[in-house]
Amino acid sequence: SSDAQAFKTIEKAVAAAAANSAVTTIHVQGDFTLSSRQTLTNVTLNFSGDTTVKLKNGAGFDLKGTSKVNAAGATVTLDAPNDGYTFRLYDSAEINDGHFVFKYGNNGFAFHMPAGSNGALKGSSRGALSMDITNGMFMNNSQANLIENAKIDQRYTGDKWQLYEWNGFKFVNSDVTATRLPFYFKSPFSMDNSTFTIDAGGVRWQTGLAIPEDSAPGETLITNNSKLTVKNFSVHWRAKGITIGNAGVTFRVNNGSVVDASSDRNGGLNVNSGTAIFEDGGTFHGQDNSGAQAGAQAGAQLIFKGDSLFDTLAGEEQDNGLADSTGGYVVMGGTHRVKYDDAYQSGKAIPTTDAAHGNEKLMLFTLADASKTELTAKPKTGGDYTYKV
Repeated sequence: SSDAQAFKTIEKAVAAAAANSAVTTIHVQGDFTLSSRQTLTNVTLNFSGDTTVKLKNGAGFDLKGTSKVNAAGATVTLDAPNDGYTFRLYDSAEINDGHFVFKYGNNGFAFHMPAGSNGALKGSSRGALSMDITNGMFMNNSQANLIENAKIDQRYTGDKWQLYEWNGFKFVNSDVTATRLPFYFKSPFSMDNSTFTIDAGGVRWQTGLAIPEDSAPGETLITNNSKLTVKNFSVHWRAKGITIGNAGVTFRVNNGSVVDASSDRNGGLNVNSGTAIFEDGGTFHGQDNSGAQAGAQAGAQLIFKGDSLFDTLAGEEQDNGLADSTGGYVVMGGTHRVKYDDAYQSGKAIPTTDAAHGNEKLMLFTLADASKTELTAKPKTGGDYTYKV
């Protein structure tokens, strides 16, 4: 329609769409103020040009059915000094392309996928959907929630910060950075060809990324050239990078992916319960942690196999793995740039073979022929096996 026929407010456009099921798209462009929540069902909210929306009193959008939000080629600024939930994605609702800037007074939610939602952030290509979030966060309540082809930059400013629980999600071809926002995962999450960076930014908290004891069992998978970085959790006296605390959890890293936990004071990767496995091109990197770079408490396991990589600065005794019990720090393959020290922590930094091969203690050595990609290991028990470098 022409400008003369256009609705002057978003509220009136939404009301007209609700009254006429033939309306499937609402086009928005310009400067608006929204004072109440708006519900869209099976309707696309299309920002057809640069738009600014001032959100008052917790105003925002509840997207239901197959509703979508799109702003391809445009920047949408959503200013919510009173915080609130800007987008709630129910059913199969999606946010698609565009650049979205969220500004909150203290702590708002850019998007929220409630329990039972199959909602998704889904750009048409990598980075086609981008979000910049100041003094707010996002929340997922299902490990099935998809974040694909999205770039999210989140931060709290000044002394603001938040701690929240996530019930998992799937990152695919996405890049997410969070500052002053520690993550607690109550269900498994996965990363596929994605990056995820958690930066303490000075927050005085104990753990950057935690999978706590009361989380749901299952596998967290970091795969296909993904990178998880947890850094700078060093202010609290018990600060750590990553903590796994459930015996039913497997934390698996493979296919060219990297976990980097550095500058986290009391250790980078802490497997208190459960199992962490680096295999088939999976890498763990840790440095500048005062405790061991990675370790497993009694009953838990830290495992390297296949052509994995354990990468440290290899300069100090803590540039190592560690286990509180025999069979907790297992090496069945990989390249290890560590400081081999059989006196550190009374020998607990010396890895062993797995139980099937007798938990035999291993030694660190350098291959004379760097072109070799595998060796035949000959343990005392359990039979020979192929050790991939």
